[in-house]
Amino acid sequence: MLELKHIFCGYHGREIEKAILKDVSMSVEPGQTVCMLGANGAGKSTIFKAILGLLPVASGEVLLDGAHVKDLNRPEMAKRIAYVPQQHVPPFPYTVMQVVLMGRCAHLGMFESPKDSDIQEALKILNRLNIAQMADRNYAELSGGERQLVLIARALVQQSDYLLLDEPTSNLDYGNQIMILKILKELQKQNKGIIIILHNPEHAFMLDGHCVILKSGQLLTSGKTADVLTQNMINDIYGVKAEINRWTSSGKIHTAVSVDI
Repeated sequence: MLELKHIFCGYHGREIEKAILKDVSMSVEPGQTVCMLGANGAGKSTIFKAILGLLPVASGEVLLDGAHVKDLNRPEMAKRIAYVPQQHVPPFPYTVMQVVLMGRCAHLGMFESPKDSDIQEALKILNRLNIAQMADRNYAELSGGERQLVLIARALVQQSDYLLLDEPTSNLDYGNQIMILKILKELQKQNKGIIIILHNPEHAFMLDGHCVILKSGQLLTSGKTADVLTQNMINDIYGVKAEINRWTSSGKIHTAVSVDI
C-alpha cells in the first residue's frame, strides 16, 4: 500500500504554517484506482511531489508498503513507482524510442545498456498506444498530445507497482483519452495501484474506482466515486451547476455529466 499520513507539505521547506497540503491522508492499494479531483491550485500535483520526495514533508509520513519513502534511494523508488508529469521539456533531442527506454533504467545496472528484450518491451507499449511509427522521431518536435503519449509509454514500460499520472489526458484528443482510460482499467486488473489527477468528472466515473476531492490544500472527502462525486460536490469544487445522469445499457451502468452554460 502507498500511504500518506497527515501530510503537511509546500514550497517553503519544512514550515508548517506555509504548507500547501494541510493534514492530508490518503492511500492506494494494489489493484485500486484513486482519482484525485479539485480546482486548479488545490494541491493535487503537490501530493505527487511529496510522494516522490521532490518536496520536503514538513510533517507526516509517506509510506510505501510500510517503508518510509524518504529512506528509499532513486533506483528503488523507480522500481516501485512510475510517474507521468503534466509536461516535460527534453534537455536534448532524444528520439521517442530513447525517451521510452529511459523507463527501463530502473531495471538495468549502472553502466548497462538496454537489451533486445527492453527494446521489444518498449515497442510493444508503443504499438499498444498506436505511436510505434514515431519511434525514430525527435521527441522535442512532437505536439503536446504526442509527447503526452510518449511519457505514458515511458511509465508503462517501467513496469512499476504503482503509477502516478498527473492529468494524463489533458493534451489528448477524445479517442486517445478513451484509449488511456481503457489501459488504466487493464492495469488495475493486473494489480497495479494507480493514482490519477483528473479534471473531467466523467473520466472518474468511467474508471469506477475511488475518488479523493481536494480543496485549498485539504482533503474535502474521499470514497467510492459514485458516492463522493455528486452534483453538489461538482458545484462546490468547480463552481458550476452540474447534473449527473445514470442509465443501464448492456448490463453496465453509464454516467454522464451535463452543465448549464
